[in-house]
Amino acid sequence: MNLVAGILLAIATGCVGFILGSIKFFREEKQKAYRESLPPIIKMAFDTDRTKEDEEEFNKALAKFWLYGNKGVTKKIDKVASILVNPKRGDLTRSVQEAIIEMRRDIRIKGYQGLKPEEVAHMYAKIAPNP
Repeated sequence: MNLVAGILLAIATGCVGFILGSIKFFREEKQKAYRESLPPIIKMAFDTDRTKEDEEEFNKALAKFWLYGNKGVTKKIDKVASILVNPKRGDLTRSVQEAIIEMRRDIRIKGYQGLKPEEVAHMYAKIAPNP
């Protein structure tokens, strides 16, 4: 009986370890995808000197958000893209702020942590060289 219990315990421990490892791996990949994809989104939103390469990076970033983002993040990024296509659809700055907050919610273990969209105020700064 002890041998069977030991085998079952080892199998259960292995399964739990595998599941936790998979969750950790996906969470790390999600954080990486957000970290890499946010700058092209912000650049398209706030930089008027866009190039074809910027548009390509933006499209790659959207794909990463659609693959890795939870429902909330995907909806917020979709709203940003919608406003970029037609600015009459809403406030672009507010939409980007809300998307960033939703990403934080998605990757944080404790969830929201009280940050409000308007507190994410310095999303993009272009540093110009001195003349």
